[in-house]
Amino acid sequence: TRCTNRGPFLDTAVSDDLMELVALDVAGFGVHVEWAQGTDRQRIADLVARADLEQMHDRSFRRELAAWTTPNRTIRRDGIRGDAHRVGDLASTLGPLAIRLFDLGQGAATRDVALARGCPALAVISTAGDERRDWSVTGAALMAMLLRLETCGYAASFLNQPIEVEALRDELARRFGASGVPQLLLRIGQPAQRFDHTARRWPDDVIIHGPIIEPAQR
Repeated sequence: TRCTNRGPFLDTAVSDDLMELVALDVAGFGVHVEWAQGTDRQRIADLVARADLEQMHDRSFRRELAAWTTPNRTIRRDGIRGDAHRVGDLASTLGPLAIRLFDLGQGAATRDVALARGCPALAVISTAGDERRDWSVTGAALMAMLLRLETCGYAASFLNQPIEVEALRDELARRFGASGVPQLLLRIGQPAQRFDHTARRWPDDVIIHGPIIEPAQR
């Protein structure tokens, strides 16, 4: 039943007990989570806005983003449809073209700042290092965290833009006081509206059965 929720959240606080449970869940993987409070939330929102402006000014970034943005009526089994952002059929069809052609950074920044400021909680997931093992345990910890939130009636979505811009990632660590290297930034709350799941590829399309490297012939 878990689903990324990109819409607004209800004005319902995330309890200290739930925050503690989530912290224990991720700690089991050697991962740390910190929760933004007060002025920290505004600082993070500012970083998100700056990252939006920088990324959307980059044409290659916009081309990649457009490639993963799909119309509502599509047969593709990957990407993110417009209805995941509450966008209608016509806008979802024109959206990828608009993303490719125009720098929409200001609009993205305005939207994401409102989401960051208006959500009940922001969480930064960090690791001690930044190697492949750290990325892998971050994914495992994220799985546990998202399932815990779903079980308790909460949802999450990502505001990873500051982590995808190297200079802002360093600033996030310095200004927010994250322990180690920030890997993920999430907004968390109780969803005001439930969304349908976006399509995903069939397992057989992404799983290689058998050895990846054939043994040398003798």
